[in-house]
Amino acid sequence: MGRGPVALASMLGSAYLEEAETSQYAVLAPHLRPQNGRSSCGLAATAVVFASFDKKPDREEDVLAAQQGTERLDSISYGITLDDLSLLMGSIGLECEAYRATDLATARRDLRRSLAADVRVVLNYTMRKVPGLGGNWGHHALVAAYHEPSDTFLVLDAATRLRPYAQPVWIDAPTLFAGMIEPDGMSGTPRGWLVCHRPTSACCLTPDLLPSL
Repeated sequence: MGRGPVALASMLGSAYLEEAETSQYAVLAPHLRPQNGRSSCGLAATAVVFASFDKKPDREEDVLAAQQGTERLDSISYGITLDDLSLLMGSIGLECEAYRATDLATARRDLRRSLAADVRVVLNYTMRKVPGLGGNWGHHALVAAYHEPSDTFLVLDAATRLRPYAQPVWIDAPTLFAGMIEPDGMSGTPRGWLVCHRPTSACCLTPDLLPSL
């Protein structure tokens, strides 16, 4: 059993942020909003990514409406897989790559590298593997920082409307990896993370291009 998460709001969690080797917390946190539905964590994370790049769609309710192409998702009533979320992001102008959890050392190294670059990272993990989070399902969330002395990643959760205690927390790398390597119930493949690149002005949607809801 892994260590329990450390709340960012705690004295220890605040100290971790001050000591973090790399952090995107300042650019992500102002855009974090509670997800609208039980299964819309992927949409909420997508909106935060766009907003952090100062691009549209920056609201969860606009993400589905902004899809382009023929393979549109009408709803996400039962959640969304890592691959489907990648396709959805690509259809609205956000280039990203999906990475599967294979071994802890590689995951830790790649996540740290991504945090130091001008990209955003969306995690996909099973919450039941993380003690204290209170969930028993797959989840998408943003990773915002890494604290080397404690080997923990700062995870920003958009599910606060459904679970008020789901505030930003530091999760140790082995525990987070255990949640990512467990197979997705829909695809049967290990979970992992998306690395999302800054959109170019040519591929981004402006407010006047967003479909009316």
